[in-house]
Amino acid sequence: MHFCHYDGCSEAYDEWVGPSRIRTATLAASGEKTTVVAAASNFAGNWVGYWENSVGQKGKDTLVLEEEANGNLDGTWTGDVIVHGRRLDAKSIQLWAQTDTRSYRLTGTLLQDSLTLTYVAKRTDSGGSYEGKASFTKTN
Repeated sequence: MHFCHYDGCSEAYDEWVGPSRIRTATLAASGEKTTVVAAASNFAGNWVGYWENSVGQKGKDTLVLEEEANGNLDGTWTGDVIVHGRRLDAKSIQLWAQTDTRSYRLTGTLLQDSLTLTYVAKRTDSGGSYEGKASFTKTN
């Protein structure tokens, strides 16, 4: 385990980093390979929680994400909504999704073991839009 503190961030972002966050990187100037600690939280994994939207609906929620080394994200939200996106920085992501009746733009913020997604959903079948929020904890 490695203890990480992020320059310019409060101690609230300090964390212990395990083997899944250790990577081999190539130094640009020399081409030399070295072992480095990933400088950002790992968004990949299974998340469970609850959602609530501005039209009064709410319920249980899930998010499954895979993250590539370059920060691109792919997965499923709410069981069957395909999401794509990218890491914005060490603690935030942006995702997009499209279904037959909705278009979604989601922003996620990570604070320790909790991920909060805020989103805007545009109705593609009947017009109009609404906002929502989902709160998750990681299960693995």
